Amino acid sequence: MYTQSLFLAALTGVATASVLPPRDSSPGVNIYNMGSAQQTFYFCNNAANGDGTADPGFTSGTSGCSNLVTSVAVAPSASTTVALATTFSGRIARSTDTPATWVEVQFQSGGTAWGDVSLEIGCDGPAQVGPASGGGSAQVVGFSTPADIVSGAPDGATETRADGVKVISAPYSEGQVTNQAAADYLLSTVPQGNTMAYITTTSGTDVTTSSNNQLDVTFY
Repeated sequence: MYTQSLFLAALTGVATASVLPPRDSSPGVNIYNMGSAQQTFYFCNNAANGDGTADPGFTSGTSGCSNLVTSVAVAPSASTTVALATTFSGRIARSTDTPATWVEVQFQSGGTAWGDVSLEIGCDGPAQVGPASGGGSAQVVGFSTPADIVSGAPDGATETRADGVKVISAPYSEGQVTNQAAADYLLSTVPQGNTMAYITTTSGTDVTTSSNNQLDVTFY
């Protein structure tokens, strides 16, 4: 979630990234495209991070990525690895526009990484995050089904994003439901609802951890 996020410590500095395998215990993401077409994934660093809060650096309805670190195109049923700095604390998304599914991640110099899936800003399809090899919580959070979650949504829960893609509208912002149809649909359709992804809550959603600063992120 972006209003009171999993990012528990303030991080400073300029984040950098490269599409190279991370060294052992260095931060990075293995990103998998399980969709039927090529997808581009955008790594967006937060504008600021505080004690239990995060500022993603955008205004609702505008670009969801004011601090782009890197992007990578991945063919269908393929994967790549992106190395990141320990200063990266932000999200990975299929678009720099919103609404979109966000995979939120944070890395620290001590070796621990965190990850969650947030649908508070909307949804453009399923996504999951979990620890890569090396240990951690051994838990994968987010959801992989239904793959057609957007096309199955009622009209009142959807909109057309600035890039022309049909998406599920943002259900929740600043402590209140902003689209009841979207909230009701996501809560009833995402397996385990708020437990596996932030939808209409600021607490109680499962967060995955990795003990070697490496995460597996899958988009469907």
